[in-house]
Amino acid sequence: MDKCFEWWGVTLTGNQKTIKALSELMDINKTLFENLYKVQADTIEELVNKLYEQVPEYEKKFLKYVNEQLPNLRRYLQVELPYNPKLISSIEYEI
Repeated sequence: MDKCFEWWGVTLTGNQKTIKALSELMDINKTLFENLYKVQADTIEELVNKLYEQVPEYEKKFLKYVNEQLPNLRRYLQVELPYNPKLISSIEYEI
């Protein structure tokens, strides 16, 4: 499994072009989290827990939201990702 997928706790299946695009976006987001806070962790949950102890109160709301939404992210990604040019384009646009 891709290290990025392990960090997010997801397994992507389906069209390889779609997986590659989404994987790149997820890796960018992982790097942003780690660089923004200068904290490394093996999983997103571990990162959120470490950060929760260090950040100001107003950032704790964001971390709480991230933690609450992780089950949704994982559930939504447990489908066979289709080849969809619009989906791929929108992912590439985000990148």
